[in-house]
Amino acid sequence: MRRTALGLGLLGLTLVAVLMWPGADDPVAVDPTPPPSIGAPVTLPGATDVTVDLDNVVRPSITTSGTRFVDESGATVLLRGVNAHPSASPKAVLSTGSNFVRIYIKWSDLERDPPVDGLHTWSDDALERLDTMIDGLRDEGVQVLLDIHQCGWSSYWAPVSKGCSAGIPEWYYADGRFPATGAGRGAARAAWWTSEADRSAAGYVPFLQMIVSRYSAYENVVGYELFNEPAWGALGPSTETTNTILQWQAAMIPVVRAIDPWRAIVVMGRGGGEGIGTADLSLLGSDPHLVLDWHNYYNGRVGTGLDADGDRWVPSWSETHMQDTPIYDGTLDQQREVLRVPVERAAAAGMPLLIGEWGARYDAIGADVYQSHMFELFEEFGLSWSRWGLSTTDKMGIRLSHDQLRPVGIQLRDYLNSSGNEPPNDGSPHDRAVI
Repeated sequence: MRRTALGLGLLGLTLVAVLMWPGADDPVAVDPTPPPSIGAPVTLPGATDVTVDLDNVVRPSITTSGTRFVDESGATVLLRGVNAHPSASPKAVLSTGSNFVRIYIKWSDLERDPPVDGLHTWSDDALERLDTMIDGLRDEGVQVLLDIHQCGWSSYWAPVSKGCSAGIPEWYYADGRFPATGAGRGAARAAWWTSEADRSAAGYVPFLQMIVSRYSAYENVVGYELFNEPAWGALGPSTETTNTILQWQAAMIPVVRAIDPWRAIVVMGRGGGEGIGTADLSLLGSDPHLVLDWHNYYNGRVGTGLDADGDRWVPSWSETHMQDTPIYDGTLDQQREVLRVPVERAAAAGMPLLIGEWGARYDAIGADVYQSHMFELFEEFGLSWSRWGLSTTDKMGIRLSHDQLRPVGIQLRDYLNSSGNEPPNDGSPHDRAVI
């Protein structure tokens, strides 16, 4: 286990340089010097001084320009792949034909014990496992997004969770200020963004700093996702809630930028992306490398989808999502209508849209049709994406065993390896590269 004094004073660092950012329709002229820090530093409780060696920060192979992911020559890149646990092997990722993997990491796995006198204990085993995976993928030219993940919020609520319960460390709630009940979890989720926003930021920032400091040294790390599927709890599913969640993420942007000026910072709305239709994305500020993540498990059934504001699922989440759909009978047109909402909102905000999660139950009848609809629409809208997930046990997992893909995984692999996956090349500056 490694202990380091890693506090919040890093927010005051400045990086001096100039970089011109062209419009979304122009190729990028790559400048090797870093841009200045973006946004004003935020003041958080418990700040301490910390020194970071910025010489370890390298420019990533892929960054963003306007609404596009781009390579060092300025050509647009489509990132396409899978979600994977840090323990997955690079070989397993490569077996799918992916050029991209969204690795879901959990604060609770990496900081298992509370800090003592400002010293944080990071799990060497967990970090070395992550290092090994990213190193192996770098050797093969596969790009990585580090998704700071939660499911079920925290293992503190394992007794009332259905399945996964990880993300926020159990020790964060060990004082019992919230009961280990469903109502207690709802209150804790609401407090994270509101009454405990300072407290949650003070706990979270050192972990975020450690991740950015360590993995900005890898050129195949595309960026960092600040918080997977932000749960709203007792706040309720409203536009005000979505904006509150966005404001909390906005305070994390200068934390990343004080260390790493180049990589994408990926943000989400409410839950898997709900609320985007009415969200005020300007709350995130003007950082040039923001990316919007939206999770697309929609089942495409006629008469269902997002409400008129593009904010809530109707008639309900369960009735509109593939997690609870044993038979896919959705339509391409219905899928397009729903997907158009985040596509248009991201474009209006001038940021790329990433479909960070999508998928169907491996036992769903018509799962192959569902996937073909997704492939067609992602091509139509020119989107980057990662399918959930590289697992043998998850109900949406694409692997049957360690070395064998399920039929949905084979379909995915064949699509990614097919010549049809290459976008047309008409010689224009808008040509897309699937690396």
